Amino acid sequence: MATINGNSRNNRLRGTNSTDSIFGLAGNDVLFGLGGNDLLDGGDGNDILDGGTGADNLRGGAGNDTYIVDNASDRVVEGNNQGVDTVRASVNWTLGSNLENLVLTGRATRGKGNVLNNRITGNALNNILDGGSGNDVLVGGAGNDNIIGGAGNDTLQGDAGNDTLNGGTGVDVMRGGAGNDLYFVDNARDLVLERANEGIDTVNTTVSFTLGGNVENLTLAGSANINGAGNVLNNTITGNGGSNFLTGGLGDDSLRGAAGNDILQGGDGNDFLDGGAGDDSMAGGAGNDTYVVDSTNDTVTETPGGGIDRVISSIDFVLGEEVENLTLTGTDNLNGFGNALDNTIIGNSGNNTLEGGAGNDYLNGGKGSDTLSGGDGDDTYVIDNEGDIVAENADGGNDTVISILRTYTLVNNVENLILGGTDGIDGVGNDLNNTITGNSSNNSLEGGAGDDTLIGGEGDDTLDGGEGTDTLIGGAGNDLYIVNDTNDTIVEEMGGGIDTVVSNDTFTLSNNLENLVLNGLADIDGTGNATANSIIGNSGNNVLTGGTGNDTLEGRAGNDTLDGGVGNDLMRGGAGDDIYIVDSISDTVIENAEEGTDLVNSSVSFTLGANVENLTLTGNANINGTGNALANSITGNSGNNTLNGGAGNDVLDGGAGSDTMLGSAGDDIYFFDGVGDRAMKTSTKESIPFSPQTPLMALPLPSAATLRTSPWEGQPT
Repeated sequence: MATINGNSRNNRLRGTNSTDSIFGLAGNDVLFGLGGNDLLDGGDGNDILDGGTGADNLRGGAGNDTYIVDNASDRVVEGNNQGVDTVRASVNWTLGSNLENLVLTGRATRGKGNVLNNRITGNALNNILDGGSGNDVLVGGAGNDNIIGGAGNDTLQGDAGNDTLNGGTGVDVMRGGAGNDLYFVDNARDLVLERANEGIDTVNTTVSFTLGGNVENLTLAGSANINGAGNVLNNTITGNGGSNFLTGGLGDDSLRGAAGNDILQGGDGNDFLDGGAGDDSMAGGAGNDTYVVDSTNDTVTETPGGGIDRVISSIDFVLGEEVENLTLTGTDNLNGFGNALDNTIIGNSGNNTLEGGAGNDYLNGGKGSDTLSGGDGDDTYVIDNEGDIVAENADGGNDTVISILRTYTLVNNVENLILGGTDGIDGVGNDLNNTITGNSSNNSLEGGAGDDTLIGGEGDDTLDGGEGTDTLIGGAGNDLYIVNDTNDTIVEEMGGGIDTVVSNDTFTLSNNLENLVLNGLADIDGTGNATANSIIGNSGNNVLTGGTGNDTLEGRAGNDTLDGGVGNDLMRGGAGDDIYIVDSISDTVIENAEEGTDLVNSSVSFTLGANVENLTLTGNANINGTGNALANSITGNSGNNTLNGGAGNDVLDGGAGSDTMLGSAGDDIYFFDGVGDRAMKTSTKESIPFSPQTPLMALPLPSAATLRTSPWEGQPT
């Protein structure tokens, strides 16, 4: 234990680790207590007193003294009017009497002033600074600080961090600095200062207040009838329990009235206005504004040209002039009514009645069984419940239903149908000229009596135009078209799947269509295109023409004519007496037994397949015709033909040209009509030459052969 005394000079005095008493006397002294519970007395002068460890008793005396405090049990004593003194505390600290300033160091987090005009400075931690009753200056530092001015006209500075600044009573100046700061205001003359880009800041006020520059949000506290005004930023302004007048300013503002009969004015920008409880008056001003209505006495006012605006209502509501859109909320069975503008009206989960009025309206009832009436204009209805009802008047515009039901049929006076969602659902038209559009799944679209346009989309769709002159667009997928009029038009994109037309009338496949099926009993025809087509007839007499691809033609019942056209074609006539047109040696004709007497007209050498009776060679080329085991009738063309009847009782007619007719087995008939024709019975190897100079009776006929002649130029009579 030591007693150390200084002198009148500026002394630097250091104690021991025991309990010391150090007296600086006059001069600007620096006193170190080190260990132990020390007494340090600075005396006169601007002294620095550091008690060190232990519970120290520090007396600065006269002058502007600085105290270093590291123990909550340290005691700092200053006399009245003994200078402006500062405590630097590494522990939580409250300034004693006659001490002006406090600086937190180390791990200290709390600092409190006294009745003097204090300056309290925080550190990098999250501090709580309380100025007390004087006109104080409080500086938070780098942490998220809570700064309380207390009584007096205080200056609060948050610096970095998300700070809370409460000036308390008096006229206060508050600067939050960087971070998202919260200000508490209780005096209309309080000043809140923020620089640009220093965070999203909020003022909480119990008095009427207008946000200064760079402050975003304002909340009115208490229950007094006070007002709040924004600035050029996007403000959020919230009222209190009283009747408030809230003004947004130039930005995209959110105004919320809370309780009371409030007046909300959005100003410029796309504003959100919610009056809350009470009878509220709301005016959005310029911009696309949104209003929340919960009272029948709420009013919404918009000016012409004031943007595209929306009301969100939990009660029945009629849109006022210049407001475009309405959304019903909650679960009650509410009604919503539009105006003369183009309205969008959306229901809630209850059973709603929505009426659009004049204008091109969009009505979506949402869940529940809703009644939708668009009125005049080109209206759009969204249907998602079997109980939904669409009511349209005649001459009420060009209207559209968007449906997600399993099957939907257009009601009277509605022109268009769009299938929504991704499920495989169906749509049916009415007597008007409909446009029906499918979704991405497999749809069945049926047009009705008008001149309809059906658009299939991406799935494997079935499109039936019904009566009228229809346009069918299948889109991607393997589509099926039902055609009832020869003037129907089918549009298919290249690579749009393998598509089939079922036609009740004569029909020609357009580009990118593969298959054609003739339906019904009428004698109608089907024609292919450049694709490899499959064309199937009905039970009538059909003419089937394949086009330029490698086609498959099937006549079925009826006396059909099948012409594969260019390409290597497969033709099945089916029942009836069918005619086949062959133009390629790779064409194939297939007939079943007892399916009529059939004829092949061929412009190339051809051998009759099984169950085909007759063959006629066409053109003037030197080509050949060969029969089968049936009784064939084979007729040549104007060229030099070789006709081979094969087994069976055949009739061979070489026609013009020097022809060779081979009867083979059976009772055959030969027709000669020119010099150079000859007949041969292959079973006997006998040859029958013929010329005009050979008497008919002199010809050596094979057994079971009949010779008939046709007149030729110069034939003797």
